[in-house]
Amino acid sequence: MSVVESSSEYERAGIDMASTYAADSYLEQNAIVDPWAQQCFVNVVDSIIDYAEVVLPQATRHSIEHTDTGNLPEIVLRLRQAGAITPLIRRVAEEIAPDINSLQSAFREFRVLAFKERDRLRSWLQFHQKSRIREHHPFHVPSGVQSFVAEFWSSTPEPVRLSEETVIQSDELKYAFDIFYRGQQYDEILSSVHGTYFNHPLRATLFSQRAKFETVVANRHSWGRLLDQLMKDGKIGRDVGEISDILLKIRSEVQRLDATWYRLREIARQKPDEANDRLKMVASSVGLPAKLTAGAASRIKDSAEFIGLAIDASISSPGLANFLLSKGVAALRMEERYVPGTVGRIRLLRGAMTWPGLL
Repeated sequence: MSVVESSSEYERAGIDMASTYAADSYLEQNAIVDPWAQQCFVNVVDSIIDYAEVVLPQATRHSIEHTDTGNLPEIVLRLRQAGAITPLIRRVAEEIAPDINSLQSAFREFRVLAFKERDRLRSWLQFHQKSRIREHHPFHVPSGVQSFVAEFWSSTPEPVRLSEETVIQSDELKYAFDIFYRGQQYDEILSSVHGTYFNHPLRATLFSQRAKFETVVANRHSWGRLLDQLMKDGKIGRDVGEISDILLKIRSEVQRLDATWYRLREIARQKPDEANDRLKMVASSVGLPAKLTAGAASRIKDSAEFIGLAIDASISSPGLANFLLSKGVAALRMEERYVPGTVGRIRLLRGAMTWPGLL
């Protein structure tokens, strides 16, 4: 395993272990899930598909020994095997010791979070206590929490006061604060290698990169949103293996067509229609189910033209012509129904299609 030393800004992304466990829980839909699971799933998908390199920052040197074992989230194991994610081992969180001012500042942020998100924090703690995270955690943080967090917790009365006010046990808050603060350490590590940090929402208030991250998310498409919508509509399954395979197929097509978000941003400055069409080319190449736009029917002038399209389709895509001829123009007027994504391999029809959540 190694760390790529050279990569321009926006080509490298980092996701944290907490987010990948949450993404697993979102797919598994067990009785107890991470309360931020949906957002984490979207972030994991977007980072894997849209960045040339994706790294997983490590908590301790001990955790590096287990990056190829079963003590990891299922989605990480599958993506590691495919070479889509790499442990970041140059520097680990435990090697970044904070000063007391930094800890106190972080604790004030954590205190705000504990009150504002009290119910979700309790659910998150329950998820960590009753899922496989409890079994895996000692492989990554053998001491349970970082030593400076343990010292801080025992040397000031503020944690006890917070426990009393939130009615959450002090040890649970200490565990949560340790994970909360580790986000700041990960942020420093990823900033040093020009990586955009797709953090777990628990850590959202801590980062120097937050403004950049929000700008990135606000001005881009999202494959994660699309896959989430397709799962909700029953068009794809929630199995981790199936989702991982789809994710890797999209990633491969994105790289083949040079359609990462940062490349499309450059293209869109001159040719916005071309940027959107390239996204649709990826989606149709992978065969992701799509819907038809409100103006789809008007794009087909008559049945003869439609049949002509079907004949063209028979040359490039077996089975696509049969779909077109069997469904006819009427299918193009059914805007709320999904059609096979492969229909979009025909340029004229691709312009009449939309992939929910993608744009």
